[in-house]
Amino acid sequence: MTDAAGQPANCGIELQVSESAGGGGSEALGNASALRVRVLSATSLINKDTGLFGDVSDPFVRVRLGRQEFKTPTISNNLHPSWDTGNEFTFKVGEHDSDLELEVFNENYVRHDSLGSTTVALWTLPPEEWIRRRDPLKDGAEGQLEFE
Repeated sequence: MTDAAGQPANCGIELQVSESAGGGGSEALGNASALRVRVLSATSLINKDTGLFGDVSDPFVRVRLGRQEFKTPTISNNLHPSWDTGNEFTFKVGEHDSDLELEVFNENYVRHDSLGSTTVALWTLPPEEWIRRRDPLKDGAEGQLEFE
């Protein structure tokens, strides 16, 4: 997988906005009622599992729109995870929903550690079209997320 510049894709989240049956809006969201998200991969994540056994972070991604929330499966001991299953989610877009939030976590038994996050403004997404972007993780984290 490569990006628009032909470079290897570091990490990925695919996004698709679907218009409602009655809509034909020309704005970015128009009359959209659904948002499909596919989490693909991540790279260069920070290691939060530094211990005696050589473990590394066990990442998963939480995807949130308003009060709706989904999460990918956890990939054990991997700073460059890819998700092939359990990684596609459909959100109902409400009139007050404005931002899609994606946060990568390190899974732990007691408390999950944040590895970084990114936010996508819904108005920037074209309707009925898969797009791919690569965003660095924020909040003092390393690594990137790419969306398509």
